Amino acid sequence: MTSSQRRTGPATALLLLAVTAGCSTSAPPVPDASPARLAAGEAPRLPLDGLFWSDEEYTLLHKALDILTSQCMERSKVPMPPGTAAPVSRGPRAAHRYGTLAREEAERYGYHGPPSPALPPPPALTPEQRTALAGTQNGRPGPAGTPAEGCNGWAAMQITGTTSYPVDAELLRTLDFESFDLSRRDPRTVRAIDAWASCMEAAGATHAAGPDEKPPALRGTQADAEEIRTAVADVTCKEETRLVGTWAGVETAYQQDLLRRHGGEVEDIERGRRSQLSKAADTIGKAERR
Repeated sequence: MTSSQRRTGPATALLLLAVTAGCSTSAPPVPDASPARLAAGEAPRLPLDGLFWSDEEYTLLHKALDILTSQCMERSKVPMPPGTAAPVSRGPRAAHRYGTLAREEAERYGYHGPPSPALPPPPALTPEQRTALAGTQNGRPGPAGTPAEGCNGWAAMQITGTTSYPVDAELLRTLDFESFDLSRRDPRTVRAIDAWASCMEAAGATHAAGPDEKPPALRGTQADAEEIRTAVADVTCKEETRLVGTWAGVETAYQQDLLRRHGGEVEDIERGRRSQLSKAADTIGKAERR
């Protein structure tokens, strides 16, 4: 299961679930489920996925935030540092939720995954720029009258209503962890995992971890031949046992049930998302008309 913010590993997910378990009043009932129809290596799309910020939405939001920050710095006559790189595409949220799915990835990288693209170093900031962007500690205006919360904080206020940049709602993250745990322990998923394990044993890949986990010891920065062989067997066994379709179908049913149970809260989250996107689009439109 996934990242940077949108790809948290299953072990971490279960730990966070234990911490946040008190947020849920009771376990949802076991729902009916149909296997998801997926092509080989295809990442499933789960009901909650569309409620998290997408790459396109993040790009729009950060473009608007950059515009607002630049305007704030311009008013204060503090030089704006060079722009930052555009957000990197993270791909489908469930691309690694159930472990390695793509055969080509397994053949090239084993369980290490593709290397992350190199990002340019952040620009060097003068003390004046740093204070103007980040704000002051004493609550007083910064250089040349920049807001006390800094131009970054001021820009965020115009979009999110807080000094924090847009983030995925905590409730969504909690439900995401909860649905993963419930679906992994569901008897239908357990049977599919058992079938996968038998397939892996038959392939001689008995040292592999669970289907959604990396082997306990990955040596070096690149996969060796044994790791690649195991990863390819893993993908093959997932395809032969239809593990991912079964698991995704079960988790889809749990997420749909959780969304019904938290309908009002989810509607509030959606209203907030639409409001932020509308403000961002309006900011960009005004800047382009200047």
